[in-house]
Amino acid sequence: MHLARYLVPASTARSRRLAGAAAGLALLSGLAACGGSDGESAAAPGGAPAAEAPAAGDSASSGAAGAPAAGDAGDGSTGSPAGGAPSSCDDVLALDEAAALFGEPAMFDDSLASSDEALGQLVCVWSTVEDPGDADDLAVRSLTVQLYGGGDVPAADFYAPELTYPDAEPLDLGEEAYVDVRDDAVDAVSVGWLDGDHVGLLSWSSVVMGEADDDPAAVRDAVVAVARTIHDRTS
Repeated sequence: MHLARYLVPASTARSRRLAGAAAGLALLSGLAACGGSDGESAAAPGGAPAAEAPAAGDSASSGAAGAPAAGDAGDGSTGSPAGGAPSSCDDVLALDEAAALFGEPAMFDDSLASSDEALGQLVCVWSTVEDPGDADDLAVRSLTVQLYGGGDVPAADFYAPELTYPDAEPLDLGEEAYVDVRDDAVDAVSVGWLDGDHVGLLSWSSVVMGEADDDPAAVRDAVVAVARTIHDRTS
């Protein structure tokens, strides 16, 4: 899909909505292609102890610290968009919750997380911690969450499943929601919801390498459960 064709000045509510959704899809596609970084990590339940939750405003936290906003010194706060949007990724999902979804150690990727007050956008990314010497476990899993609300652009402009996921199933969440499961080069489960002036876009993805294998249908319900948790915390 050539997303650039959609990223043009919008003259109607629908064209703005398609442009916003296309931008969101482009971001998710780019993040899904990225591997882990040097972010902080925590073990899944049953493994090594999870990282201790950071104190609010602690710049040396070992948990899922939020990405700093432009000009921020990096104290774990992203600068909260108006309208009740979360102030940091700490408010969205705990690191041990991401590890529980992956079923293995997880880390928060602060190099890919971001916030934009004008868009009312907060982007959070978690991924698995991989051992390159383990040929049986080389599926790099990631969880990307985009939240919109309270910005200069209506949040609904970023919600257009008819463009991004035309074959998605409807989901009982908020005013309108969907879930989409894909099993191809990049296995993925994507959930999106629209609720008032809040939009959430969540994507679990797995890039399989070596002898590893993933079945996105098997984690569908777990991903939806995480989406419901995030919706309840942020909408």
